Order: sequence, then structure tokens, then C-alpha cells
Amino acid sequence: MAKYSPELLEKIVQWVETNGLYPQRCGATVKQLCEQFGISWDSYKAWSKKPDFSDAIKRANEKFAAQTLVEVTNALKKKALGHTQVVERQEAGVTKVIDYDPQTGKKLREYYTEELRTVKAVRETLYFPPDTPALIFMATNLDANNWVNTARGGERSAPPTEPPRPLTAKELKAFRGKLEEEY
Repeated sequence: MAKYSPELLEKIVQWVETNGLYPQRCGATVKQLCEQFGISWDSYKAWSKKPDFSDAIKRANEKFAAQTLVEVTNALKKKALGHTQVVERQEAGVTKVIDYDPQTGKKLREYYTEELRTVKAVRETLYFPPDTPALIFMATNLDANNWVNTARGGERSAPPTEPPRPLTAKELKAFRGKLEEEY
């Protein structure tokens, strides 16, 4: 089992900054941290009572959360606005083989083969168009006064300028007649 030391604490802090320590959210669990550093559950619990350990873990978690939020926001922005990405891939070359009769010179057969010798690197630019749901999500979160997700029960912040007036008895009778004719 590992012994508590400032050097070990620094390694644990670096690990938590990278992996987080949020068992209920998007990070590693305490069990994973203990396994990573050869620490027993009881040792972790005892160390957690030390202010320097618990404060360092808390700061590392906050740093992880801030970094993750920036990465998620950037990924969402790319998805919402669309982007291009250069991709390199390996492509096997196809070789056309023609067998001839050595005596007559006539073509015997023709076929294609894929050979590892003919592999070449291919670079291409892929275009990812803007994603409408991502756009709506960003707009409703960045400018909530002008963008409301009404599909989720949101209401506009500004009511209509004039409330609709009630129909008169004559208008109501005419509307009812139209409905009866259509249905």
C-alpha cells in the first residue's frame, strides 16, 4: 500500500485534473483512483479527512470541470456552426494484372488484386454541415431573451402586444357554420 506523501499527493492531483473524480457524473470513481495508485479505500477515507488532501482534490476537480466545460463548449460550437476536418487514411492500391500466354502472346485472363505494397496515404477534407438542434441549443442558452425552446414548455419573455379580442355571437355562428361544412 502507498504511504501518504506530498509527492504522491501531487501525482494524485495531476491524475484528478485529467480524469476528474465525479462518480455521479462524467469522471472517474474513487475506486479507480485507489486502484491507479495502490491505495486502499480506508487509506483514501483517512486521507480525505486531511485538509491539504481534501482541498487539493477539490481544486483538481474544479480544474477538471472547467477544462471539460471548455472542451464541450468548443465541440458544441463546431457542431452548431459546421466545420471542415482534414483526414488522412491509408488506401490499398488496386493492381490490374493481365496474364499472357508466353508462346502465343494471347491474353489469357485479366483480374485485379489488392496488394499491401501499393498502399498509399490519402488526404481528404471532410465537411460537416451545421447541426440545427445544436444551433437551437446554443441560441437558447446564449440569448435566452430572444430564443426560447417552446417545445419544452418555454414561454416568450415578452407577451404579445395585444391580447386577442373575443368573437362576437355573429362571428362565432359564422365560424361554426364553416366548421360544420368542412367536417
